[in-house]
Amino acid sequence: MKDVIGKILDELLKKEGAPTRDDFAGMLGISVKTLYNVTKGRSSLTFDQVIKASEILNFDIAEEYYKRTGKSEKINRLAEGNGVYRKKSNQITVGISVSGSLTSFENFPALLNKIRNEAIELGFEIE
Repeated sequence: MKDVIGKILDELLKKEGAPTRDDFAGMLGISVKTLYNVTKGRSSLTFDQVIKASEILNFDIAEEYYKRTGKSEKINRLAEGNGVYRKKSNQITVGISVSGSLTSFENFPALLNKIRNEAIELGFEIE
């Protein structure tokens, strides 16, 4: 994962109009040496730092990561209803995957509460 994110950052920082590495590292709250190690795949960023980097560079780094690693295909299959279903005794267990932009995840707790409340109202159990 860190190799892919590092390559994405390296490419973005080479584009015209991108902040200098010194400025970007300062905006991200890391040292230039740490940024160098991240772009070389020797170190990684926290999830919050990836979100902040996306905001600074005005680019969805997570979406690009999913494209490059092929994980977007898995997300698309799940979104089309090809999730995993397991039947045990008289029950069916359904796994749900939720995806969205990095900024939409601030609303994730509210989404989970709505799903939970609706499921309980309809007689489902939520684990």
